[in-house]
Amino acid sequence: MANGVYVSSGDGSTITGAGIYIQGDADDMQIKADSSGNQVYVVTQGSTTTTITVNYTANNGAGSTTISSGGNSTTYTGLPTDKSDPSNPKAGSTIVFANGNIWSLRGGIDSGSGSNQPAIASKTQLTITAARSIKVTGDLKYSDPVVNSDGTPVSNIANVKNVLGLFTNDGNIYLDAKPNYVAKSDLSLEIDAADCVFDSNPSDDSAAPYTGQEGGITTWFGSGRQTPSSSAVISIIGSDVEKNNSLCDCYNANEYYDVRFSGGKFAPPFWPGANYSLGQVMTTSVPTITAMDAPAATAKSWFRENN
Repeated sequence: MANGVYVSSGDGSTITGAGIYIQGDADDMQIKADSSGNQVYVVTQGSTTTTITVNYTANNGAGSTTISSGGNSTTYTGLPTDKSDPSNPKAGSTIVFANGNIWSLRGGIDSGSGSNQPAIASKTQLTITAARSIKVTGDLKYSDPVVNSDGTPVSNIANVKNVLGLFTNDGNIYLDAKPNYVAKSDLSLEIDAADCVFDSNPSDDSAAPYTGQEGGITTWFGSGRQTPSSSAVISIIGSDVEKNNSLCDCYNANEYYDVRFSGGKFAPPFWPGANYSLGQVMTTSVPTITAMDAPAATAKSWFRENN
């Protein structure tokens, strides 16, 4: 399959799945909520830029998905939809898979153009996954925040629907904030997401252009690295699962839990999980006493030794 960006359609006119597929590496991927509440994906591979716009209100609420690249544009009826449970399809639930690396993932901040939009629209439920690593270069913020400034849940947390997951089974989530893509000049970085990072094949950890042990959230120490100020803060708002603890060059960090994940009933689309069984339930019975020792007096004493 040629490098490019693909959406799932069985008939050429209607979106029939939940996936956006990127063949090969993505040099840059910007995700943003536009002023109309649509979710926009802008993927750059070499000299080719592909834009996907998910419009939640088009077609009297049925939605539409438009993919544009190289002067060509196609609009499909419908939204990416998670159909893993046929009895409960979830329109707007999307998974982006890059069959390679995502070398720059960022939200809607672009100081060069004056744009400052959140990464995830109010109606977007999204998981971004890659065969290898994901490098975060800009703030990834929700349209509807899930915590207050002190990390406590917002008062309307039960009604907040936007959610993001970042997952790789064999790589790292690298941190490499760029001045044009973050809100603060000291290169503070905010990631509103559930993060899950594994290292299924340790033998490829040192293969270029990687910089060591994988399976964690770590600073990018390769070429083009930007060094944050000593005042910079790395904020992760969601959850964090890592196989390996990794090295980050930040002096300050906030990690706030997204309470919507409690109990396992809410998660990003297609999020990895586990089913647990408690096994056979023990039945109650009356114990039988076969012997009993005679009671005996015991005593203890304490003393202080004076030297």
